[in-house]
Amino acid sequence: MRSKLVNCRRDGANRKSAVCDDDDDDDDDDDDDDDDDDDDDDDDDDDDDDDEMMMMMMMMMMMMMMMMMMMMMMMMMMMMMMMMMMMMMEMQLKMMISTDISCRYRPLEDLQIMLSPGRRTQSSESIMGDDATFRLRRSLQDQYTNLYMEYKELSENHEDLLKDLNRKSDSYARRENKYREEIENLKRELENRVLEDQTGGDSIHRVDNLYNRIQERIEDLNLTHLQVKNEHEQDLLRHFRAKLYDAASKMKTEDNQESTSGVPQAWLEKTTNLAKELDRFKEQAERLTKANMTLAANIKKFEAHQGVLKQEREVAIRKAVAIKKENARLKEEIEKMPASLQHLEKFVSPSLPSSKMEMVKSLRSSSTEGIKASDLETLEPPASKSKELSRELQRYYEVSKRLRHVLDNDRRQLNHVREMHLSMMECKTELEKILRESYDKISNTTSRHDKEPISQEDRQRILEDVLSRDDAIKLLYS
Repeated sequence: MRSKLVNCRRDGANRKSAVCDDDDDDDDDDDDDDDDDDDDDDDDDDDDDDDEMMMMMMMMMMMMMMMMMMMMMMMMMMMMMMMMMMMMMEMQLKMMISTDISCRYRPLEDLQIMLSPGRRTQSSESIMGDDATFRLRRSLQDQYTNLYMEYKELSENHEDLLKDLNRKSDSYARRENKYREEIENLKRELENRVLEDQTGGDSIHRVDNLYNRIQERIEDLNLTHLQVKNEHEQDLLRHFRAKLYDAASKMKTEDNQESTSGVPQAWLEKTTNLAKELDRFKEQAERLTKANMTLAANIKKFEAHQGVLKQEREVAIRKAVAIKKENARLKEEIEKMPASLQHLEKFVSPSLPSSKMEMVKSLRSSSTEGIKASDLETLEPPASKSKELSRELQRYYEVSKRLRHVLDNDRRQLNHVREMHLSMMECKTELEKILRESYDKISNTTSRHDKEPISQEDRQRILEDVLSRDDAIKLLYS
């Protein structure tokens, strides 16, 4: 690269010298064109300087890229060297373990061959009577057993080490892949940055992207932290619940052992069931007593209301009787009205004109069908008796209307009371039927006579029979 730069500079210098020579020749040949040639030379010099600057920039960029590539290659070489060193260490460790085991336990194999049953039978004839050799053999056997146990332990440790080695190799491989991915990502980022620098990208955009990535990683770390925390809490809860369940089971077994000491288990279960049933019946009895109290209060209210309604009915009946009597009296007076009108006609006929006489006759004819107050008002008051009679008739009609209105209201109230009384009596009759059926049932089972009084046990049984029926409970709580 340096040689290229030097060559470029030399070319620029040669060009300058050639241009200068040409300019000198032109100055000698033609003085008029000197100014134009100088301007052209200046323009050429400026263009050459710009080209040189661009070349220098490009060369610098290329050098930076090459340096970065060299650094990346060095990092890769270092990673490969680390992996090779790790592989060499693993191989050395395996060789050391295998040589150690073979060198340490080879005498054990020879001793096992020596202490085999065939060898023992061969040597037993020669050393049967020697106690020292017998003790030596016992000590050798003990040493063999101890060494064999140590061999087993070491073999287990060797297997564990191999497992750890495999696990570590897997983890190293994963790390290597991860590092390679990171290297590739760094390469891509470097290329992108170089391209952005070349194209004049904004650094704020890069900072924003970097900030967003950092925030995403922080969020990922927070999520992983929460997940690990929740898993740890769940593990603790499971452990605590398992311990709690074990303690509860132990307590139950201890309670059962203590409670069943000297008492059969069936009796204990029966007593517990009876106690539960007793509590349930007590609750039902309390609930029914409350219901009975409320129903008794309602019955008292209904009885009081019924007494009031009876009194109102008696008053209404008395009013109706009085109205009937008044109606009979009015009918009698109405029946007597034609005779009084005839008498009035005879008495008033000399003093009245023909038109008035016709009105009196029409009044008499209408009185046979029923005298009205409006007809009497059309008559002129020739006498005081006709006025009084018309007033009394009008008053009687008003009184009869009011009494009819009162009678209609009393009839409506009486019908409403009768309906309420019938509904109450129907409910009462259904409860009486249920109570009678349970009473007959208990009396038939106990074979008692009607004259005998009911015992407390029979009453309890009757109450239980009534409460066992759903329709009775519905009637009580309805």
